[in-house]
Amino acid sequence: MHGLGRKAFGETRGGAGWRLGDLALRLRNRSKTERCRSNSAKMSKASTTMKQLQMSPGEMAQISTLISNLTRSVELLHFDIDFEEERARIRDLSDPAYPILARHLRTRRENLMETIAALEARAGGVGPLGDGQKARLAS
Repeated sequence: MHGLGRKAFGETRGGAGWRLGDLALRLRNRSKTERCRSNSAKMSKASTTMKQLQMSPGEMAQISTLISNLTRSVELLHFDIDFEEERARIRDLSDPAYPILARHLRTRRENLMETIAALEARAGGVGPLGDGQKARLAS
């Protein structure tokens, strides 16, 4: 056997077989390198998270404006849903005759409300919706 074949079977390495100490030393050195890499990756990830949490006043203003616009859209959807339910004279969601448009508008309103909640959480809870308004819009 020549070259790699001999090493693979542990027949020679400078005339002697693989030693357990050599193997342990190589594994220990490799694990130190991997630990250093994982620590640097963790540090990088933590600094990225910190950068994401720090927003400029301009970004805060944009988020606040977006929340206000989305809140207005939710209110308009609420009125549209009420109008559609009154037109059909059906308010029960489980009724098979419940208007399809009202069902779609409800879904859209719920999605917008989730978006508003996510934006408020990102901005640190500062937003135009108070608890009373949130409860009213959720109904």
